[in-house]
Amino acid sequence: MGRKGSRYTLKEKLACISLVEQGITPNAVGTQYNIKGEQIQQWVQRYHKDGEAGLKRAWPHRYPTELKLEIVQKYLTRHTSYPCIGLVLD
Repeated sequence: MGRKGSRYTLKEKLACISLVEQGITPNAVGTQYNIKGEQIQQWVQRYHKDGEAGLKRAWPHRYPTELKLEIVQKYLTRHTSYPCIGLVLD
């Protein structure tokens, strides 16, 4: 099971991004703070794309009750199979 939440605060992520923007490589920053360089690179990319909002924890998608009921009804009336339910949600 995956971990919940984030290991790093927004402040920590912004500090790492700032160092990268000053010219330090993500791997060097990662070594300094014991974070994988790939993770820091992802933060930089998200920050450039969406700003601080891209660094905040994304809450799980919530499906409307009506959609859930529709899918359950389709399953119960054999209009779809269990493996195909995921395709219905996409």
